[in-house]
Amino acid sequence: MVAWDQPSNVEISAALGVPAATVRTRLHRARRRLQTHLDESAAAGLGEASLEELLRHE
Repeated sequence: MVAWDQPSNVEISAALGVPAATVRTRLHRARRRLQTHLDESAAAGLGEASLEELLRHE
């Protein structure tokens, strides 16, 4: 939802029925986990894409 439509945290919180602070926390954790997996893949020689490169789909 965030990567494709780029809604604000307030819009996401309204859609999910959770506080905006919860949205910020969950997005931060998801990005951190994804970056960790990307770093591990790069270290294993599976590619060197960063989180920013993956999200830059435009």
